[in-house]
Amino acid sequence: MKITLHHLGPIEQAEIDLRPLTVFIGRNNTGKTWATQAIGAMFGSTMYEAYASLYTTKKILDTYSLLDEVVESIIREGNAQLDWKQLVEELGEELFTNLKNFAIKNLARFIGTELVTFDQLQMDFDFVEIKPKLYNHVIRNTVNASTGLLNSRIDISTNLLNFTTEQDSSRLYFFTQTQGSILDKLPAQQIKMFVMHVVLTLMRLTFYPRVAIFPTERATFINFSSYSQRNSLVNEKQDIPESLPRKIPTSVSLFARMLGLILDANLADRQEEIKDNPRLAAYFDLANILETEILGGQISINVSKLGLQKEFIFQTNGVNLEVSASSSMIKELAPLVLYLRYLAQPGELIIIDEPEMNLHPQAQVELMEFLAMLVNAGLHVLITTHSPYIVDHLVNLIAAARYENKAEAQELLFLERSEAFISQDKVSVYLFENGTATNVLDDKGIIHWGTFGEVSNYLSDIYARLI
Repeated sequence: MKITLHHLGPIEQAEIDLRPLTVFIGRNNTGKTWATQAIGAMFGSTMYEAYASLYTTKKILDTYSLLDEVVESIIREGNAQLDWKQLVEELGEELFTNLKNFAIKNLARFIGTELVTFDQLQMDFDFVEIKPKLYNHVIRNTVNASTGLLNSRIDISTNLLNFTTEQDSSRLYFFTQTQGSILDKLPAQQIKMFVMHVVLTLMRLTFYPRVAIFPTERATFINFSSYSQRNSLVNEKQDIPESLPRKIPTSVSLFARMLGLILDANLADRQEEIKDNPRLAAYFDLANILETEILGGQISINVSKLGLQKEFIFQTNGVNLEVSASSSMIKELAPLVLYLRYLAQPGELIIIDEPEMNLHPQAQVELMEFLAMLVNAGLHVLITTHSPYIVDHLVNLIAAARYENKAEAQELLFLERSEAFISQDKVSVYLFENGTATNVLDDKGIIHWGTFGEVSNYLSDIYARLI
């Protein structure tokens, strides 16, 4: 999916082709992190949920007559039908554009700045490219969505409304589960909210079921992950504790919310989920690989004797230690272990800002192999990095995918796993500099990373002059 950005901080204009593995490199203050934040805001659940709420309360004046007709039919007859293809054809581009503009308008809040506005920002998509995805994905997946993925997104506590669809059908069926007029049990505003939530969630699921953001603050915020402390962190509508000076950025709040979901999760429930969807077993296995082969220990959730508090524990060599008291590498990577073990679903987007932070060079190389393994297991990964080890080794992994003797190539890798070989068509690498982002992955699989090489060459030149 191609995204064009105009006037995003230092970025004057850049066209980015999001692949299953997308890597942003470049000097500091060239717009890498803001670009990932804009993508996270556009495709994450927060903006869709906020838009639905404000639209329903008429704080957003956009109008969608087709959806209004569905609401009126539910009120009048207790049921309604909505043809998804008709919706995409008549409203798809308008609705997607309005969502994009809403994300732009709220990007400063998402990033956590009160000093910068994005009034000039433009974020453009090729809707001709997007439209077939909206058609085909929803027709294939609405049954699963209606029975599972939407439950946590639509808060109708009385369960008076529901929707369903038939396999391979483009038609959504809304229906009430009450006798008499639905308005006697539920206000029209809630009915409108339900319909909009269904439509927006199905639209969002077309791209990524979840956007999991791992911000640079991840090593700090996992220290606040005990059950008793997290309530003040996970609700972005609240202020964070008075000891901290301002509201938490939405991107960080989403990370804290994810930690809260993990603390509330039950391992037995996840194992049952794996039985129903065997594809999830790969993520469970990947969590174990990350622990044993990179972290050198296990991450677990500990419950106090009184059962009032939960916290993350790192176990190694028979010793239990709070993650908050563990090494910086454990703090950096523990959230990724927990996400894979408890939450990951196929097709999700993982955004990691500088995954190499606090990692030894060998661990950086191992992590690059691991990220490629995530992609090959059906996840999408977007990273920013300053690590020449990560970038150089990505070239090796692309070359390994082409190498005829797979067994020999596998033995050369640090994790010695062929699942880390990655096809070049799954990868895009962009160098951010001079107000734009340039694709620096050539047809031969070589990454032209002068931003790193220039520094190394200059250091060598200094030494040559001093001896």
